[in-house]
Amino acid sequence: MKRLALSSLIGLAACGGAGSGGNDWYYHWSCNGDSQCLSLNPGYAGQRSGTVGPEAGGQAGCNSLMIFGAKNWNIPPATQSCDTSPNAPPATLLSLTIAPANSTVAVGLTQQYTATGHYSDGTSKDLTAQVAWGMSATGIGATPVATITAGGMVRAGAVGSITVIADYGSLRATTNLNVGAATVQTITVTPANPSIAKGNTQQFTATAHYSDGTSTNITSQASWTSATSSVATIAGGALSTGVAAGTSVISASYGTVSGSTTLTVTGAALVSISVTPGAPIIARTFGIQFRAIGTYTDGTAQDVSGQVTWTSATTPVATVDPGGLAAGVAAGTSAIKATSGTIFGTTTLTVTAATLVSITLAPTTPTIAPGTTVPFTATGAFSDGTTQLLRAGVTWSSGTTSVATVDSTGLASGVALGTSTVTAGLGAVSGSSLLTIATAPPGVSWAYLTTSPPVACTACSAGQIALTSIVWSGTQFVAVALSGAVVTSPDGLTWTTRVAGTSYGVISYGPLFSVTWAPELSRFVAVGGGNIMTSPDGITWTVNTSGAISTAFLRSMVWTGKQFVAVGNVASSATQVIMTSPDGLGWSSSTSPSSGALRGVAWSGTVLVAVGDVTLVSTDGYNWALEADATTRWNGIAWSGNQFVEVGDVAGSSGKIRTSADGFTWTDRTVTSPPLYGVAWTGMQFVAMGGTGGQPAYGLGGMFGNPGWLSTSTDGVTWTPRSISAAGTTYNTTYTIYDVAWSGTRLVAVGAQYYAYTSP
Repeated sequence: MKRLALSSLIGLAACGGAGSGGNDWYYHWSCNGDSQCLSLNPGYAGQRSGTVGPEAGGQAGCNSLMIFGAKNWNIPPATQSCDTSPNAPPATLLSLTIAPANSTVAVGLTQQYTATGHYSDGTSKDLTAQVAWGMSATGIGATPVATITAGGMVRAGAVGSITVIADYGSLRATTNLNVGAATVQTITVTPANPSIAKGNTQQFTATAHYSDGTSTNITSQASWTSATSSVATIAGGALSTGVAAGTSVISASYGTVSGSTTLTVTGAALVSISVTPGAPIIARTFGIQFRAIGTYTDGTAQDVSGQVTWTSATTPVATVDPGGLAAGVAAGTSAIKATSGTIFGTTTLTVTAATLVSITLAPTTPTIAPGTTVPFTATGAFSDGTTQLLRAGVTWSSGTTSVATVDSTGLASGVALGTSTVTAGLGAVSGSSLLTIATAPPGVSWAYLTTSPPVACTACSAGQIALTSIVWSGTQFVAVALSGAVVTSPDGLTWTTRVAGTSYGVISYGPLFSVTWAPELSRFVAVGGGNIMTSPDGITWTVNTSGAISTAFLRSMVWTGKQFVAVGNVASSATQVIMTSPDGLGWSSSTSPSSGALRGVAWSGTVLVAVGDVTLVSTDGYNWALEADATTRWNGIAWSGNQFVEVGDVAGSSGKIRTSADGFTWTDRTVTSPPLYGVAWTGMQFVAMGGTGGQPAYGLGGMFGNPGWLSTSTDGVTWTPRSISAAGTTYNTTYTIYDVAWSGTRLVAVGAQYYAYTSP
């Protein structure tokens, strides 16, 4: 029980002083069920509330009423007040509520409750700080379901349910609180803001932080995304791969909660270096040029010979200059090393005491037209019976410079009609070849090779019986077949099988479409469907089926002096494929601004042109521009030294030829021919070839088409068909021709049915 009188009298100071005369004062009360209040208010007994006034004597009279009413009433709810206006009685508290009602909170989280009082005049008041807060004991054990503060803040402690209570005087409000299992509040992705090189991978981890303060690894349960997939991709196991330089936000989501970090991808980093040629042998006082091939994190390979530091481990045996040119000093071995930062590659150079005995030039007696060129190579024979292609230290000369000239690399140029002796000298030893400059080039008359290349093939189908490509290395012809076979010949007349064909090629899907010789590497490379083959001598071959090669049908290839560029399409699809390699061993893919299968590629010394369903131009093999001709299927291309010649077919029924000086601007040339599948420059003329048998496409058959067709042109403008004597019979019994190579003295063409044709 509380006494009202003293507190009420103290509060009257706000109503004015006694005897304040002319003001009308009013006395208000509210009993709210208090029995004494109901019985003792003079003249108003039994009334719950009321207002009396004006009172005689103003404030003093009002005060008298309050003094009279001063009893040991319960406070609250009984109230009294005195003022100068006839206001209604002060509003009384009728009920109490708690918010939120019937809520659910996860373990570890908090919930702020509020208590609101609702009054007789329709108003409400926040009583959160005035009420007494509590909760039922339901579920409270060793770990309480929840605890509550004096300010109404609940913290969930364990799964269960409780009743939240708020008391204010005799009023009570309650609500139910359900406590559920802990929930994920945040996700952390680690490592934070990592950086990787293009082609490398980064493993991410997602950690979920729960409402109860615990954490769990959810890497395998989270959903992973990369905001910029062109920069980085990410798999379901959170393994991200750098695709291109840039940044991408890597996010992990679990339900409605996510976390992220930023991955930076830098340019591809060098991971290994290989030195070529591998384990060479040279004679004392002779040199050999080494090359360093760098492999990068994105799987690409580049010639880094000029970016590495070259060293010889045993300088009394061999030295090496900053460009990788090694020289033999004395008999023995020395490790030749190419280093870039912490990455290096080595090979062993063996120096013998052998002496140079003779030098042989190839080609032996070539013929070219004025204004054209022919490359010579010099091979040294040594006293120990070994031979070596000579490059360093060789002095080249032309006996009659008014007829022909020759540069320091052995490239001879025709100046005027006549003959000149080209000589290569090294020390006291020299060798020579007679070069003829003539206007009547070979290729006019062709003869069927009565002893065709002996291509062994087990259970080959009709569609596989075709020689698709031929190349001259300076010492031998090498031809490859749709069956995966490889044959060689020193003169184009006598042939030896080096790799026997099978019904499905060298491997389960391994036809061969193109073969190229890289003199700087002393290496043959053959490409085809699903495999790439390499050989140092044309005799022993190694198959490479790794990476993107396994799904590519590479139709044509060229060596630029620094890299191989191969073009084609994805197996069983017209999706375009362009691949590059500095050594024929490690390959990387390139992209272009167009789609469509490619079937030919040529290099001018400054520009690459790839042809097929479209024509593409590039200066580096990586970035390509489109020069399209949608009406023609281009199948082959060659460079003469001053122009490209491109050949193809229209709707598979007629041939088409056009020329270009730069690969961008093209001029159609008049030609009447069947579909054309290849073109070659011999040093004196272009030779275009084809027939009615269809292009050499593995599995499509149709390789029996006849007649085959050959035509020559010295300028790419005027074309002359050439007759072919097939086994002493008529032109019409020849078969479709796909490629031709020039040795300097003989032209050899190959095609369907393993037929070979020669022209002096």
